[in-house]
Amino acid sequence: MPGALSLALQYISYYVRAWNKHNVHSPFVFKLTTEVIHPDKKLAAFIPIEQQRKLLKQNADKILFTELGAGNKSNQRSVSNIAAKSLKSPRYARLLYRLTNHFQPENIIELGTSLGITTGYLALSGCKNIYTIDGNKTVSDIAKATLTSIKLNSNVKFINGNFDESLPATLNTLNKVDFVFFDGNHRYQPTLNYFQQCLTKAHDKSVFVFDDINYSHEMKKAWKEIKQHPSVVVSIDLFMMGIVFFDTDLLRQHFVIRY
Repeated sequence: MPGALSLALQYISYYVRAWNKHNVHSPFVFKLTTEVIHPDKKLAAFIPIEQQRKLLKQNADKILFTELGAGNKSNQRSVSNIAAKSLKSPRYARLLYRLTNHFQPENIIELGTSLGITTGYLALSGCKNIYTIDGNKTVSDIAKATLTSIKLNSNVKFINGNFDESLPATLNTLNKVDFVFFDGNHRYQPTLNYFQQCLTKAHDKSVFVFDDINYSHEMKKAWKEIKQHPSVVVSIDLFMMGIVFFDTDLLRQHFVIRY
């Protein structure tokens, strides 16, 4: 994982290279940029989720935390520490809401529930089925309690287990996957494996979102290969997130968009 200075320098490089909406000549990406990516509004519906985020950051209870994607390392960590280091920022969580609200996917898979904050933003879009998978049962149970307390659990199916086993099992129950948020096990080979597995249930209108594409050398390498995959028609690099589309009606292009 790069240090703060290295990440800052990478962001500056990204920002210089990135296009703003006036440089985007793809009608599909221009519309997505102007109507979904950039209009970041704080809606009243977000308040209960952010209140839960605040409570989680104040929760000093210690739990056994296992990092399955980092060599199965286990240690005692406070809920507040996990909330501070693992939760997606409100800005990017709101982006996930806008993406799912715009595309209205029927089946969503989230790889990495963490404490359930991003799951809550996905659930707000009113999509029919959200399958959120996490390898840490205690953390998953906290997420379930969090979303239940604010009544955002009705369309969420919490799945506890290692991604290597739980993802194929979940995919086997579905005829298609419309939206996937990859936010766990930030390593090269596992990321590619999960991408390829989800591809088996993807279709032209599916949307895949990858978190932390600049998290490490491995994630950069994985993102480079993913956007060059023959099935990927359009990719959008937002520095912290990467989005890919499979619609064969679109012109094959790769975009770096300022966010």
